[in-house]
Amino acid sequence: MPEEHNTKQNEDNDESEEILLDIEEEIEETTQDPLVAEQEKSTELYDRLQRVQAEFDNYRKRMDNRILDAR
Repeated sequence: MPEEHNTKQNEDNDESEEILLDIEEEIEETTQDPLVAEQEKSTELYDRLQRVQAEFDNYRKRMDNRILDAR
C-alpha cells in the first residue's frame, strides 16, 4: 500500500513539474521581447486607423452625394 501511495505521489509531482515548466515557457515567450509586442500592437492600431479613415472618407462622399441629390 505505501508503494502505491508513493507512486501516485510521484506521478502527481511529475505532472506538477510539467505544468510549472509549461507556465515558465509561456512566461518567457511573452516577456522575451517587449519591442516585438509593441511593434505588433502598433501595426494593429495603424491598421485600425486606416480602416476608420477609409470609413469616414466613404461617409463624407455619401453625404456629399446626398446633399447634391437633394438640391
